Amino acid sequence: MININCCHLALVLAIANIVTLAIFAGYTVKLRERTLLLEKKNGSEEARLLTQQKQINELREEIRQLKEQKPVKVRGFYSKSILKGKDHDMTERTNDTKDYDKQR
Repeated sequence: MININCCHLALVLAIANIVTLAIFAGYTVKLRERTLLLEKKNGSEEARLLTQQKQINELREEIRQLKEQKPVKVRGFYSKSILKGKDHDMTERTNDTKDYDKQR
């Protein structure tokens, strides 16, 4: 029968410990690479979000400026509420439209 003493047992445990550490080290390296990749994606995503927020702010400013202007004529109709955010009153006809209808 094979005689197993404490030296053999210590050698087997040391080899198992080395294998476990190697697996853990490889897993840690993979996690570090993945973390770096995600951080890079997050940085580009943040830049895209900043660009979109800048565009939103520009559009808000443009809307604010448009709301301050007078009502506009739209295709022969005059809307008193077109820039006030209410339902459009497209029933009032302008003289231009009436003349155009007569020419047809």
